[in-house]
Amino acid sequence: MQRLYRKTRLQPPAQRLPTFPAWRPQRAIDHMLVTPALPVAAMQALPAAQSDHLAVSMELDVPDAALR
Repeated sequence: MQRLYRKTRLQPPAQRLPTFPAWRPQRAIDHMLVTPALPVAAMQALPAAQSDHLAVSMELDVPDAALR
């Protein structure tokens, strides 16, 4: 992962969410990568059907210029 971070603008979000195991999350092993151009507005871990991991949900602040 460190090589990916060095060679791209992708980074892990500042907030780490425990997602495993789903019944008592203690480890943050599931994540999404972000760029500085799309700031994270909110993140949460949600139950996922038939999984031993929680799903990660992320809301981004999309700049107005990107919507045009």
